[in-house]
Amino acid sequence: MKIMSMKATVTGVDQISPTAREIHLSLPEDIGFIPGSFINVFADVEGKRVRRAYSISSSNRNQREVSLSVRIIPNGTISPLFVEKNILGRQFDIMGPLGINTADKMSSKRIFLIGFGIGVSPIKSLAHFFSESTDVYELSILTGSRSREEVLYDDLFEKLATSKNGVYKAVISDEADTSWPLRGFIQNHIDDLDFNNCAVYVCGQGQACRAIESAILKMNPVNCKMLIEDFH
Repeated sequence: MKIMSMKATVTGVDQISPTAREIHLSLPEDIGFIPGSFINVFADVEGKRVRRAYSISSSNRNQREVSLSVRIIPNGTISPLFVEKNILGRQFDIMGPLGINTADKMSSKRIFLIGFGIGVSPIKSLAHFFSESTDVYELSILTGSRSREEVLYDDLFEKLATSKNGVYKAVISDEADTSWPLRGFIQNHIDDLDFNNCAVYVCGQGQACRAIESAILKMNPVNCKMLIEDFH
């Protein structure tokens, strides 16, 4: 991938959970990203030039538009800008694509995509890609969220996984919500899954990534390649 710098224009904003938004950006030229990539977004905040990295959540079919799934942190540096009333039409300097844990590193015919919280952002882009790949015959998607309100892309992930002979599991850590079928942590719900001869992509906070990695490795899978995208 060639790293490029350009101005991106906000063309749309979708509220995808009480604390997250999907930001749609129009680009002046093809950015040439591979699913699993991220971009750096720059902004001037209180007289300082700041940068934040956001994974691309959109399909790579359109290289002139990208979407970013963003957790809005009230005291954050850049994310609060995405809830301002005049956000539509605003321009940001961006740089990318960046990243090494991308779709081209996953050559298996069986794919597992695992995302925690807003870590499902690259999962969405990767899921589109692998669901359309004739080389992949099984695609499974596992997500972990704090509550049912924070479960992102639920219908989409179920549709893409089932269309590729895979499973979709959305787990919430809110044990009090007994109406949700899968509660606790993702690693509590993998005993029925076969991680032999597959590629596994994991994205989320470091502790969560290490926990699911350890749980899978304890199953002693054969020919299981794991890519871990640990963000802080």
